Amino acid sequence: MIVEWKEVDVGGYEAASDMYGDKCSMNDFTDTYTGEVIDVRHEQPGFFSKGKTIYIVCLTRDNSIREVEATKCKVKYK
Repeated sequence: MIVEWKEVDVGGYEAASDMYGDKCSMNDFTDTYTGEVIDVRHEQPGFFSKGKTIYIVCLTRDNSIREVEATKCKVKYK
């Protein structure tokens, strides 16, 4: 299964908006990743938290392995 998700560098955006004001936008600090799900892990719910589904993903750009929450992913190809 091929998935896609976005990550935002909030700290970088805050620093740039302090220095440059309205010249920077959130899109400049948003990265889109695509990868193949190689494993799925289900975390059990705890006393204060719900259970989560975690995808173990191999990125297509550099073949590195990442853990991503399933709720943050959009399925591109099944």
